[in-house]
Amino acid sequence: MNFLCFVLFLVPVCASELSVTYLQPGDTHTYAYLKRFGSFEPDLQIYCFRGQSKSIAAIFQSLRFRINIDNDDFVQFEGESPDEVKQHYDNQRTIFSFNVMNVGKRKIIKIDPFNQTCVGIETAHKYTVQLNIVRIDIGKILLLGAGLVLFFYARTLSQTPLFYYLTGIFLGIFASFLVVVYFSSKLIPKKPAMYGMLIGGWTVGIYFIQMIIENLNTILFVYQTYVFWYVIVTGFLSFVICYRLGPPKNQRSKDLIKWSLQLGANIMIFYSSSYHEASVSIMILTICIYYFPLTVVQKFRGFWLRRFPPKPRLLTSDEFHAQSVFETTKALEELKNYCNSPDSKPWRMMTRLKDPQRFASFIEGGSHLEDDEILEYETTQIERDDDINTDDEDDLMTDSDSDK
Repeated sequence: MNFLCFVLFLVPVCASELSVTYLQPGDTHTYAYLKRFGSFEPDLQIYCFRGQSKSIAAIFQSLRFRINIDNDDFVQFEGESPDEVKQHYDNQRTIFSFNVMNVGKRKIIKIDPFNQTCVGIETAHKYTVQLNIVRIDIGKILLLGAGLVLFFYARTLSQTPLFYYLTGIFLGIFASFLVVVYFSSKLIPKKPAMYGMLIGGWTVGIYFIQMIIENLNTILFVYQTYVFWYVIVTGFLSFVICYRLGPPKNQRSKDLIKWSLQLGANIMIFYSSSYHEASVSIMILTICIYYFPLTVVQKFRGFWLRRFPPKPRLLTSDEFHAQSVFETTKALEELKNYCNSPDSKPWRMMTRLKDPQRFASFIEGGSHLEDDEILEYETTQIERDDDINTDDEDDLMTDSDSDK
């Protein structure tokens, strides 16, 4: 096996020598490179994270795989398993392959906290890898908040001319590269043999775009004058074009803008969390709240209650007595408050009463019943309870006689 690996010197990493290290959040691993045949040759090391169980508490959690190396002389490969990383590694080493996804080198890689992720690193230099966990990613929270605000204010923004001009200027500044590509494609002959060169050109274009993004700070610091005039010229031209065309006046055009903004808002909400089930639930809830407001829900509930009315529950004797006491006390307090108010016209009311002194005593806080009325009421209640008990006993005796 070692002899076979020596013969196949183009593929220095053999299947038996494939090194896989499983990391946990917070772990740090240092790669100790080995000297082979008197020189340092690139070696492939694979680092994997198995993933953790999904929970609501980890909805805004994120993992970052950090590579600490003194230079950029390394190649990285990503996959869901060590075999997939090894397959990308083998494909990259073939003569006729070009890997667009690995044209850039990132020293900080975001990892899905809930799924297995593997990263392969090939280099001949010493480096250290760290798997850092962020319990609450502020960036994801801000992305979710921005998506919700954009979704609910999409209709207002679609009808605002200021938003139309700002969006047009922003797109005009960052769309100049597409214009250059379009005019460059006009110079390419329309022959099948040229499509391969066109694809290769797009690969190089993607590489340069990624290099520009990675070195954006350096570009802004070194070429400040060029960047300033580029933004001024392209922004002015974009404003002229938007001003000439004018904001959309057709309601259907405004609806298309609103739906496009809401689609972008849903994309922001979806990518605001690696827990995609939770983010999709937030998206569905947001759409339901916006397009099915509370009034629609209440109308549907009213229709359902009319179509299928619930069976009313009768009150027990104790509940009826408690409710009658409560409602009577409440009504008497409301009557006292009204009589003490200026709107009641007390002198006219006193002329219509049979016993003004009793009414005045009630207004001042006295009882609305006299002693003989209370005694009569309690006597009636006792007699009624006795009649009910007697009727119940007669019914029981009748039932027993019928059984005999």
